Amino acid sequence: MNIQIEILAALSVFGLLSFIVSVFSYLSMQKLKTLAKYNNKQIIFLEDSLFECEKELEKNRIRVENQSRFLSSLENSAPKPKELKEETFDAATQRESSEINLTEQKHKVLSLAQNGQDSRSIAEKLGMMPGEVELIVNLNRPLQSYS
Repeated sequence: MNIQIEILAALSVFGLLSFIVSVFSYLSMQKLKTLAKYNNKQIIFLEDSLFECEKELEKNRIRVENQSRFLSSLENSAPKPKELKEETFDAATQRESSEINLTEQKHKVLSLAQNGQDSRSIAEKLGMMPGEVELIVNLNRPLQSYS
């Protein structure tokens, strides 16, 4: 009978241990399910964020293409400076000639500007860039006093 009691006690202890292990397994499984749900929510959030980023990237790609086309059209529509004829001068003659030409050109620009012509038409007439004409005109305006 002692052996039967010992076997019964051993089985009871084994049953109790099995129950405890089952409870811990169940609790662990519940934690894993909760963690899986949280991970699924995070995956959905990240997929949505990725989708939004891809949409924004596509918008920016289209903007860049449009700006590139616009820049290309500006480059193609900008007036090309007239090519200068190559002449051979010695260094002194070339310096004097360029100083005279610059002064004459400056006077022509200022004269045409005073007659009311815009910088683009002046640039076309004199074979210059419009920005160069605007610079000459702006540098030769009388200083205005600011009060």
